[in-house]
Amino acid sequence: MDKNVLELRTLLDNIDNNILQLLEERMDIVRQVGDIKLEFNIPIEDIRREEKIIKKLKNISKNNLTKSQLKKIFQTIFNFSKIEQNH
Repeated sequence: MDKNVLELRTLLDNIDNNILQLLEERMDIVRQVGDIKLEFNIPIEDIRREEKIIKKLKNISKNNLTKSQLKKIFQTIFNFSKIEQNH
């Protein structure tokens, strides 16, 4: 295989590892937020916050992702976060 492709794949592997680490850190915090929400009887779902986050991310994005792509990625993250908070 072409050396450039292998080098680029190595870079992608490193990025994937970083994404995984950040997602695991995020889920740790999500669990803490879920505990607080449970303690104070705060609803798990906050659609307005989710929309605000997606809008903010789109604004700071370098336009490599469309708003639709960002929304799909983060909706998945939000959905798993809500599942985690319900446990």
